[in-house]
Amino acid sequence: MRTILVAALLAFAASATAAVAAPPSPPPAPGWPKSLPAGTVIQGPGGGLVLVSARSSGGFAARAFRRDGRRIWTAAREAGCGDCNDGPQPVRLQPDGTFGPIGFDGDYIWAVDRRGRPAEACAGVMSPDGSCVVGRSGFAPPIEAGPRPVVRGLARGVPFDSWQLVVPGYLWQDEFDVPAMTVADARGIVYVAFRNPVPGVVVGRAISGILVAVDPVARTILWVSEGPFQALTGLTSGVLVAEPGGIAAYRADGTVAWRQAIPLGQGVVPGTVVHDPSRGRVYLGRLPVGRPLSLPGVTALDAATGDEVWNSPYTDRARLLSVGRGGRVYLAVDRAGGVAETALRGVRAVRWSDGRAVWERRTRLPVQGARELVNGTVAISAGDPSGSGHGVLTLLDPR
Repeated sequence: MRTILVAALLAFAASATAAVAAPPSPPPAPGWPKSLPAGTVIQGPGGGLVLVSARSSGGFAARAFRRDGRRIWTAAREAGCGDCNDGPQPVRLQPDGTFGPIGFDGDYIWAVDRRGRPAEACAGVMSPDGSCVVGRSGFAPPIEAGPRPVVRGLARGVPFDSWQLVVPGYLWQDEFDVPAMTVADARGIVYVAFRNPVPGVVVGRAISGILVAVDPVARTILWVSEGPFQALTGLTSGVLVAEPGGIAAYRADGTVAWRQAIPLGQGVVPGTVVHDPSRGRVYLGRLPVGRPLSLPGVTALDAATGDEVWNSPYTDRARLLSVGRGGRVYLAVDRAGGVAETALRGVRAVRWSDGRAVWERRTRLPVQGARELVNGTVAISAGDPSGSGHGVLTLLDPR
């Protein structure tokens, strides 16, 4: 098992080079910036953007803007939930053109269409026709045995399951009934990761999770594997999962293609990992986990082998934001320093091939989201992600 190593010497050299020759800073587009709560930025209708952010009252709001900064619509809802439990599915532009899931996966989710009207939300994998595949708990005979892990197929506009597959041999009851993380590979195979299920036959055997591969067309379970902790992203053929101490790439037939360890005190979660199939890259946004001296960082891997290609400098405290259509990688940087030349907070655009900076834009507030739009402009949201503080949304034109 290979281990991701952040070389201190290389990090020092990279930061020193950046201090001597800082990359250019692109100007804001006309009509920007705007004072808005910080959140997730998504490609919007008509070449514009959609900003999804939390509200101080506990709900969420989605706002759509044209490229010139004019607002198209606003959709907002209060969180009509009990415990308001976060789920693993990130908000995104769905294949059917809707924006979601917005809200709390465990209690209350919603979505909007391109006109800002309410739409059906999917806490799993959505198809262009609006159908959804999601992992939830359910019942199957014998009912007294308890809830089982179930993969469900939902058709648009139908209030009940189109089909469901009960995973045999296991019981599963998420404490907060949060949907299991669900992803699909480029061939359409769906992978559902149920965390901490209970084996239904051997009492007392503890497992960290099960990974279930499903063919949604044939509506069959292809295989079940024990051990992965969380599904991260679909690959060209297979899936990338987080497991204790690192990550693993599973092929579509259930065999392991490669494993990669992650340094002690760091981890990856859904939403911080991006697969770029066009260039054969996997990008890991590594986050601190339980160790005060551990800092975030970004690692690029070869998707076929798991070999490390490049790392962000250790001192940058970089977080992965998104990957553009041409392969450009966008990072949030929060580098502390004793002098102005070494301190930096903002967005950095780097080359996919070697991680070298192309441009960077400094911000006073921490960056929460960045997205390259279809015309090459880049939307950036900075501020307090809770919705209670000041935030700034801007559109940069680096072309």
